[in-house]
Amino acid sequence: APAPPAWLQRRLPAAARVLAGWRTILTQRGILLRTGLVYLLTVAVKVLLFYVLYRMLGRPAPFGAVAVMCGMGGVVAMLALTPAGLGFFDITAAVTANALGVPYATSTIALAAFRAIDFAIILVAGPIATWYLIGRRGAADPDGDVQ
Repeated sequence: APAPPAWLQRRLPAAARVLAGWRTILTQRGILLRTGLVYLLTVAVKVLLFYVLYRMLGRPAPFGAVAVMCGMGGVVAMLALTPAGLGFFDITAAVTANALGVPYATSTIALAAFRAIDFAIILVAGPIATWYLIGRRGAADPDGDVQ
């Protein structure tokens, strides 16, 4: 049989890693549940953080309105072409907050503070979440795949 083209040979290892990831999800359903719980915790912290930031800036907004603002920003960020929806989340959150009565200047300050705090949280919580998701026993094979 002829050898596959060079471009395909370069992509086969990546395809194998994707398939191994799906195998992990299908065989270890607990990891999907843990990932979902960490995501929900992340969303709750984001909404709470914005709620507190707006109160600190003297423009308190109802908790439900802040949740809507974060939700709208999150949806647009998922569709964005930039990493983590950078810029797209911010613009959508500012416009949504303005529609709810928060001035753009206050939203800009809150978003800048959020980005700084979010970065700090990622540096601290990222390794902890990774440890939680992958397993506390270090159950990874030499290739880095979860067993």
